[in-house]
Formats: sequence, C-alpha cells, structure tokens
Amino acid sequence: MLLLLHVAVKVQDVIDNMKADNGVLSFSDVTYATYHMMHEPEYGLSNDYLYFRLDGRLEHILIDEFQDTSDVQWKLVQPLVDEAMAGAGQGGKVGSFFCVGDPKQTIYRFRGSNPNFFHNVIEEYQGRLIEEKLDKNYRSDKEIINFVNQLFKDADLHLGGGEDIKFEFTEQKAESKHSGYVSVKLATGESSKDVSIARLKCLEEQLAEIMDVSGWRPADIAILVAKRETGFQVQRHLESMGIKSHVTFSEKLSDSNAYKVVNALVRYIYHRDYFALAEFTLTEPAILPQFARTADINIDSMQQLLDSALDASENLPVYERLMRLEGELSLTGRFAEDGNYYLLMDLIGSKLATVINPLEFASQLASLAKNTTASSTKGGEGIAIMTVHGSKGLEFPVVIIHDIRKNFQIHPSTRYFINERSFMEAQIYRKHRREQQKYSSESYKRGEELEQKLTKYGIIN
Repeated sequence: MLLLLHVAVKVQDVIDNMKADNGVLSFSDVTYATYHMMHEPEYGLSNDYLYFRLDGRLEHILIDEFQDTSDVQWKLVQPLVDEAMAGAGQGGKVGSFFCVGDPKQTIYRFRGSNPNFFHNVIEEYQGRLIEEKLDKNYRSDKEIINFVNQLFKDADLHLGGGEDIKFEFTEQKAESKHSGYVSVKLATGESSKDVSIARLKCLEEQLAEIMDVSGWRPADIAILVAKRETGFQVQRHLESMGIKSHVTFSEKLSDSNAYKVVNALVRYIYHRDYFALAEFTLTEPAILPQFARTADINIDSMQQLLDSALDASENLPVYERLMRLEGELSLTGRFAEDGNYYLLMDLIGSKLATVINPLEFASQLASLAKNTTASSTKGGEGIAIMTVHGSKGLEFPVVIIHDIRKNFQIHPSTRYFINERSFMEAQIYRKHRREQQKYSSESYKRGEELEQKLTKYGIIN
C-alpha cells in the first residue's frame, strides 16, 4: 500500500512538472490555485483587502445553475455573498444575492457539484433569504413529468438520505396540454458485447415505432449516450440501417481515438515513453486479439513487440517506421470501422512523408489534426447523437437515452479533499479496502460514505 502511494505521488510530480514546463493549467488547477492563494497565509495575499475591493464593485451577486457549484467554488465566492447579505456596503449601497438551480439536474458530481448547497445556503442565511420553489414545468409533456415525479418521490427511500444529505424534491405540474410518452426497455445479455448488441436491437425497435408508426422525422430525434465511443457506435449502426445522423461532439480530428493512438505511437517511436505506450495500448478500440497475450491487454508484452519492431527499423525515417508498424500491428484492422483513421493516415501520407525531424513530424501532425474536421462529424443532418452532459438545456420532441446501465458510474468526486495528494491517496485507498482500518481515518470514512450518497444522487439524476 505504501509503495503504491509513493508511486502515485511520483506520477503526480511528473504530471505537475509537465504542466509547469509547458505553462499550462487545467480547469481544476485554476480553481485550486485561486483557493490556495485566498486561504493559505504563505501566499501573502490579504483576503480582506481583495474582497473589500471586489465588494466596492459588486452590488448584486447572481449564480445560475447553482446545483453545479463545487465546494471549492463556493468557498471562493462565499465571502462576497456574506458581504452582499451584510447590509449597506461602500457608499451606503445595499447588495443582494440571488441563486437559481434545480437539485434534480446535479449531474456534475465528478467535478464537485453538490445538491446539498441549496439546503445548506438556506440554513446558513436563515431569515435573510426568501426561498421560492417552482412547481410548474413548461418544457415537458404530462407523462414525462409523471415519470420524473414518481422516480424522485422514491429517491430518498431507495438511496438512503440520512442526516448528512437531503434529497429535497418539489413535485412538478405539467403545463403542457399534450400527454407525451415514456417507454423503458431492458437490454440484457451474458456479456457486455451481448448487452451492447441487445441495446442496438432495442434502438432499432424504438426508431421503427417512432418514425414508421408515429411519423416523427429524424431531425426531431436526439439520442443521448454516456460516452462518445458509444455515440460513434450508434452512428455506424444507424448508417447500416440507412438512417442519417450526426454526432455533436469530437468535431476535430485531434479529439478522435484514431489520432490519440497514432500520436502515442509516434511519441513512443522516438521517446520510448511508457505513458505513450499505455495510451497506445489501452485507448479504444481495443488491440486486436492476436496482439493480446492474455485476456487483459498486457502493456509489457506490447512493449516487447514494439521495441523489437523499432529496433529492426532504427535507421528509417519517421513516416516509413510508422507505416511498417501500421502493418505489423494491423492498425487498419483495429480501426476498420473508423473513418477518422483513414482520414488521418491520408493526411500523414500527403503532408508529412518527407518530414525527417521527429519533433517536427509530431508538431505538424498535432497541427493538422487540430485543424481538420473529423469525418464522423461533418454535416448536421438526421438524428442528433450527443452525450448526456452535452445535451443539457437543449430541447427535442423525441429523446432516446440509449445506454443507461444499472452499473452506470459517475467517477466519485474527491472535491472534499482540498489537497490533491490526499485525493490520489484516497483514490488508491478505494482499491484496497481491506487496508481500511490501518490506513484511513474516521473523517475519511465519513467523507467516503457521504461521497457514495452524492454519487448515487448524480446517477439517478
């Protein structure tokens, strides 16, 4: 266990150094850096002075989509809210605080959103905030509203709220004059592949009913998926049925898995980078069976195979080495159904075949991929395929949620860990529960129990 923690910290150091060398920050880095600067005295910043200056400029604070607020984000804005709620500020101006949101739409737990914020804020500012619950729904038809009402009535019963989390729910009333329609179909199978096939069969039946019987056009329909890879699978299946569709994500070739695999291979050719090797091996679609030495893909076995092939082509230019590996690793078979792979290889052959310097090759490859539209996202006709998160706020007459599974998981957030090292230790701890008593504290256990409840709440949403 301690060895794993040591390795995790080393990996985090490598990641931190890479970001520092390239002058980049992730979105979470920006949030956490701001938090550290505002709340840790060694940075030498005066919170009182900063918030005083901001208070002089901000009279009214409005937070929309409040259910998406994370713990750390709230800690940053709360002093401003306190000032706004304190009465007259500079020049006798009276501030105000207004927040709006829907706990049922809390689906960003993986990045720290917390449905409890509504309850907590009302409790904290008791007597100073006016709470208004909206019970009229102007968007959805009656049967959809009835379905949602029934589902959330039982949320507390099925998930278990307890003292530390409140599954607050306001029953909705449909303003629509239309009845609407809800259908839930169960796809089962002995393996994940069987379930995937069964889901596509259910989709065929649903589309036949929706379009052939009810008369809806493809442009009226949206299909929501949990992962982009599933969206591409659905698109290929619809194409085989002769139904036009388009995905609304992965618009650039650089976002495609084909680019990620080829780029990882290019990096490994000249750097023998273990991270590149892992990305090449584990990125979907999976390595073809003949290259997997065991039931699980073995990265070390793949490393031996690649090293042997690279040693035999050591003096060849980048393009020729890449083409040789393409044949030996059967990449055309791995990406047989992915038009982006063929688009990428055509670009490499026409634009980069004469580039000698490997760093220049990698740089130009990245630029080409970033500025090229992915083949699967060209056009916008037919059925729209989008991720659940990407669809938020959009409206379609007919919506099919394609792949909600009973084991559908939102990665547990660790935002109650302010320190990233604690976050990594906690993630590793989850995989070694038998060491629980030895390596964890009571506060951590309570935190994980709460996290499980919040994650379940995100799942039902």
